[in-house]
Amino acid sequence: MNKKKKPSQDILEKLADYFDVSTDYFLGKTDVRNPEETKIETKAFHSFDMNVLPNEVIR
Repeated sequence: MNKKKKPSQDILEKLADYFDVSTDYFLGKTDVRNPEETKIETKAFHSFDMNVLPNEVIR
């Protein structure tokens, strides 16, 4: 018989921290590796001001 053990919450959190992913990603519940980084990237994208770029760059 193959007995499988589940890691404790503490071990799961340590592994997720080590690999810099969320516990949900580690467990396969989401495709988002790190939701905090995604929030920061989204905020940076939306705060980017296209008006500061020359027209040649925008085209």
